[in-house]
Amino acid sequence: MSSTIPDVFWDFAENEIDGSDAEALVKAGAKAVAEGANMPCMPEAVAVFQKHGLLFAPGKASNGDCICVR
Repeated sequence: MSSTIPDVFWDFAENEIDGSDAEALVKAGAKAVAEGANMPCMPEAVAVFQKHGLLFAPGKASNGDCICVR
């Protein structure tokens, strides 16, 4: 993972973001993570997000049908 991240980072595979990837996202300045697949973040990644106070939306909350954001 590079040291800079775009405004939106797409991740589609299951268990793709591990603890070290999560630390890299935090270090790069991420403010929030919303899963867009079936659990792409491993449990240790979620723990890192929580430890650093990032907003985290698991796939069941952020990837449901008929979600509207205004």
